[in-house]
Amino acid sequence: YIAVNKQRTTIPNDLNGSCSYVGQMKMAYTSPPKSEFQRLRRRKEQVCIPGSENHSDELVDTLYNHVSRKFNSLNVERVCRVKLEPGMDHHSLPEKLQPWCLTAKESAASRHNGWKGLFGRLDPNGYFGTALTELQPMGKSGTVLLYDQRRVLSVRECARAQGFPDTFEFLSTKNQVSDMHLQVGNAVPPPLAYALSLELREALFRDYLAHASDSDLSPNTEDSEILDDFAGDVCVDIPHRIRSPVLDN
Repeated sequence: YIAVNKQRTTIPNDLNGSCSYVGQMKMAYTSPPKSEFQRLRRRKEQVCIPGSENHSDELVDTLYNHVSRKFNSLNVERVCRVKLEPGMDHHSLPEKLQPWCLTAKESAASRHNGWKGLFGRLDPNGYFGTALTELQPMGKSGTVLLYDQRRVLSVRECARAQGFPDTFEFLSTKNQVSDMHLQVGNAVPPPLAYALSLELREALFRDYLAHASDSDLSPNTEDSEILDDFAGDVCVDIPHRIRSPVLDN
């Protein structure tokens, strides 16, 4: 960890062994948003209904779960020594640091392109791989090293890739990073869930319109304005004012 700390990573390192992770569970941002993506992830109000008067661009000032698990000293050195360029992996390590199982001719690696990508550095112009339930440089998705810093991805960075806002805090009874990665990897990305819910809502609304009886249609109802807003939100034209059974209750 001293080797990592000397490289001035953005995650402060715990060197006294008092906890099971490296980094900070709660911290202030060190700079304003540097991209539109960062700005959107920092918004206090994540889901805004089109036309809503409550729309707000207020940003939060606290970052959660910017932590990674601890590795043994040998793997820490490997993380630090992989060439600091996008796309580099364990093949760029000095021979003495190359894992036998990834390089030896007698190993299965010789039949699998040397397991290219393990201890791999991300490409800022490429695709982010699937966020798995475990973050391991020698795991199924070993491209987990930053291209410009000598460290692995944090829980927060994986959560951002899944579409979680920075306001969402991942919890574990003993602050186990493995539990947090499990939550991230098993989750449905919130933007995907939101998009699907809008499509389902529109389909249900269209179905209701198609099967509405005369008793459900009225030129003047108390909920007409609400239904107009709803229809505009899902891009549905309402030929009549509709009395909603849900709103009537």
